[in-house]
Amino acid sequence: MAVHPSNWHLYGPGITRIAVTGFKSLATKTDVEVRPLTVLAGANSSGKSSLMQSLLLMKQTFDNERIPPGPFWLSGELAAYTSADQFLTTDPRQPNAPRRLTIELEAEGDWVELSFERTSESDLAVVGTASREAGGERTWKLSRDTSPEVLQEILSSVPGRTANEPLSRYTELLPAPDRCLLGVAAKFADDPIIPIFHRPEVLRLRNKVQDILYVSGLRGSYDREFYLHGLPSTGPFPGDFEDYFPSILEAWKNDSTQTGQGYVNLHTLREALQLLELASDVQTRNLGSQIEVRVPRTLKGDSKDFVNVADVGLAVSQILPVLVALTLAHPNQLVYIEQPELHLHPRAQWKLAQLLAQASNRGVRLIIETHSSLLLRGILTEIAEGRVANDKVILHWFERDKETGLSAVRPAVPDPAGRVGEWPEDFSDVELKSDSQYLDAVEKKLYTEAK
Repeated sequence: MAVHPSNWHLYGPGITRIAVTGFKSLATKTDVEVRPLTVLAGANSSGKSSLMQSLLLMKQTFDNERIPPGPFWLSGELAAYTSADQFLTTDPRQPNAPRRLTIELEAEGDWVELSFERTSESDLAVVGTASREAGGERTWKLSRDTSPEVLQEILSSVPGRTANEPLSRYTELLPAPDRCLLGVAAKFADDPIIPIFHRPEVLRLRNKVQDILYVSGLRGSYDREFYLHGLPSTGPFPGDFEDYFPSILEAWKNDSTQTGQGYVNLHTLREALQLLELASDVQTRNLGSQIEVRVPRTLKGDSKDFVNVADVGLAVSQILPVLVALTLAHPNQLVYIEQPELHLHPRAQWKLAQLLAQASNRGVRLIIETHSSLLLRGILTEIAEGRVANDKVILHWFERDKETGLSAVRPAVPDPAGRVGEWPEDFSDVELKSDSQYLDAVEKKLYTEAK
């Protein structure tokens, strides 16, 4: 979706930092800067997914207003647990310490910290919300024992705080949980509904989390038809973005005029598929309550010879949700993609870096979790060849201590030539060792045969 940079401010600030403490292997504070193209890499079970799962828990909680109130909706589509014990860290160095979870978010100056704790009364409770507005000098802190005087200050600082009731009519102020947040509840004598108020920066960051486009690593690959979803005209896409991409393609097809955004988006998507050498086109067929996604049988064959996407191998069905998300996302929107390289030929993995660079240049904020050294090398090549600025890219390497099981993260910003020194070490180590072992085996084999 082409948006002129002068209009980026219309979409509000983007998330620029995530910090998590007390989630799974992230026992100590794991602080990750988010740039337009952010790469999470590291060995399996090193903590990459754990960082983002804390946000996905928040997103699925905010997405579904029909669930019973509580700090998190645990049994959701994006993250599924039966108890907070399954993700709260027990630090082996401090086994008797209280089990707490802290999530910090920044969005270009706005800052919010959410605190949760395992208590004897509940599986998990939200115990604090602190925030600071961009350009503001004061940090607002709200906890379960905040005094009435501070509650009054916070309430008085909230714009539009009493849209339906005069402020003077409340009988009591108290801190009150509101999903993942703690807010100020104003109790009125003649109204059973107790509204909860939040600072504006808290609501802005809540909206940013809810607006995340999440493309999971477990993408459906054998579906022949997809349910037709009613698409939100504005606002977030609840759940996994993969569920929506066929309906989005159908909506783009129906916006078929050459000046329509759907026409432009389909053209962009076709170019992306052609760049990756996966398909020359894509189309949908409306089957009533379901949609069939179709692509040409061959790359350069008859454009009318279309087949179901399930009949052309896994790569196309795996990459389509990724490409649609990259095309649809607006500036400053966070798009989190797990393993975008799944089932792609090495050449396509390399070229995918160009599409990621293009999206980041449009202002989209990407978090990419990958195990592909080719994709990583492609991103660094995009920097070296001048197609994306090095300061738009940041790499985070996750490592897990073999004895304690706790994770640590090392960031690296490439220089203008796309160099990151020795980072990441084990990517290059594995490649060098495999090459060395292969060459040694060939030499040994030839020597044995020569004798």
